[in-house]
Amino acid sequence: MPRTNKIPQPDDEVKVTQKKKTIKLKTSKPIITKDMIAEAAYYKAEQRGFALGFEEHDWLEAEIDLNSKLSMHKKQH
Repeated sequence: MPRTNKIPQPDDEVKVTQKKKTIKLKTSKPIITKDMIAEAAYYKAEQRGFALGFEEHDWLEAEIDLNSKLSMHKKQH
């Protein structure tokens, strides 16, 4: 069976199988990683034409945007 690199969502169940035992774990929340923030900040910088001096602003704005999207996702589920 092919493996996928899917990020667990709040209602996903993760199954761990050891010998004859199957343990079901429920994930508590999706995780926003530094790589996700960096990618979002890159696209914000790209939209500005990569003008210097806005790196921290892009990072913080990207983090706020991702957290906002996560909050909206939680409210829908």
